[in-house]
Amino acid sequence: MGNAKTQSQLNLSSRFKRFYSFMLANPVGVLSTITPDEEPHGVVIYYVPDEKLNIYFITREGTRKCDNIRHNNIVSLTAFNSMNQSSIQAIGHCMQIGNKTELNNLAGEILNISNTTSLQKLPPLTKLSAGPYIGFKIVPDQIRMAVYSPPENRYQNHELFESIESFDLRA
Repeated sequence: MGNAKTQSQLNLSSRFKRFYSFMLANPVGVLSTITPDEEPHGVVIYYVPDEKLNIYFITREGTRKCDNIRHNNIVSLTAFNSMNQSSIQAIGHCMQIGNKTELNNLAGEILNISNTTSLQKLPPLTKLSAGPYIGFKIVPDQIRMAVYSPPENRYQNHELFESIESFDLRA
């Protein structure tokens, strides 16, 4: 019994590391929200994960995504890596972060991401005419990762792609 629990913990730990590494390497994703009229709304954002797989991003007061989150805080974030045809989707609850120091640190990280992934110096949210900057944290309830590239030993396994993994973080 003890070995099974240890193996399960190792698998969960390695899966967390895999998901975290993917999110760090692919810091641009589509945030999906629901409007007050129950319509889907998607917008591309820069995001920053933490080691617990919480996801942080910045927007501005008065934007559609901000209004949607205030109406319904259940969101989805999807990121994609085109080189190895893999994606990750996190579904969870979104909450505003109130700590100014945390918001400033997040803004610095977002600026660095924008500088390394874009030819533009400033991220798109700086160009929006809306209210003050605010930060949000997504606490995932579920994360799903799909890797559609062939596994290294695909001829031995007769598999078309590496894996699709999903787990519920609420458990």
